[in-house]
Amino acid sequence: MAKVLVLGAGFAGVNVCMNLIGSEHDVELLDINGSHEFKPGLVDLYRGRHNEDELRVNLNKLFEDTGIKFSREAVEDIDPAEQKVRTNAGTHDYTYLVVALGSDPATYGMDVSSADGFYSLTSAKKSVKKVEEAEKVTVVGAGYVGVEVAGEISEMGKEVSVVDSATRPMSTGNEESSHKIIDYMNNEGINFKGGSAVKRVEESKVVLENGKSIEHDACIWAAGVQASEMVQESLEVERRGVPVDKYLRWRKYPQVFALGDCADLDVIDTAHNAIDQAETVAKNIDSAREEMIEYEGSEFPLLVSLGDSGLMMYKETALRSSVFRKLKDVVMKVYLLNLRKKKLAGRIGL
Repeated sequence: MAKVLVLGAGFAGVNVCMNLIGSEHDVELLDINGSHEFKPGLVDLYRGRHNEDELRVNLNKLFEDTGIKFSREAVEDIDPAEQKVRTNAGTHDYTYLVVALGSDPATYGMDVSSADGFYSLTSAKKSVKKVEEAEKVTVVGAGYVGVEVAGEISEMGKEVSVVDSATRPMSTGNEESSHKIIDYMNNEGINFKGGSAVKRVEESKVVLENGKSIEHDACIWAAGVQASEMVQESLEVERRGVPVDKYLRWRKYPQVFALGDCADLDVIDTAHNAIDQAETVAKNIDSAREEMIEYEGSEFPLLVSLGDSGLMMYKETALRSSVFRKLKDVVMKVYLLNLRKKKLAGRIGL
């Protein structure tokens, strides 16, 4: 019986495990947290659209009676040559390793300790508390996370500035989406300052490379992510993560799979893509080597909340409507329902 060790309980790691329920493998998931977080919903904490209990799934309950073992441990080192993983509780051997430890904020060498993050439930809760007491808020980063955060904070009646080195928000998306977001920001009084990177973050202001500064009472760092720093250091890989082949295996060690924010793939890091990759990894672990399937990637519509409105971006199209804001809530409910369906299907062998 092969031992499959999965590191990380984000969308990637949890869904690998869900897809391996009922397999003949010995599957164990390691994560320092006891819950799986629905991170696309973190922005809803600002105005109480969802509470923290609605945004997390208890891992012990999720894997109860599934054959999947969950151990609440912090991963400290990975030794692919010896096929061992060291945690704060001991050492684990494996036949196959799935690296899905997610990401850390990309700081670009700066000290951003005076800003609050927004990539985990813990950091989001801290950010919400800080923003509630603030009048002026600066959001660093105009990707979809920064845009969503800015919209929610603006709806709270705060004065919001968004800074980014790119000249348009959502610069990795199509231009139509950027134009619609700019229109939204202008209508809502959100101050977008693009074209100059942040040079320094201080307690009461951010200083831009063009010499200008923006004062604030609270600062949210949403300037993107990098592969888990522990993964970078332990596996000696770059900030983009583990270089993988078409089967999502590490080219250097084919018994190691990587996906989600930990994999160096030319796809946007979204929950949809992580779930899609998880299905590929699970099938490849559960099949003979010659029957492996290639990960081809899929283009999913991206839903971005804009306060009480929303944006749907797909390929070169961008549409704005309050319907898309409500659809985000539906997506969360469907995802949580699918977890239960996968659990049941795995237990009865479907």
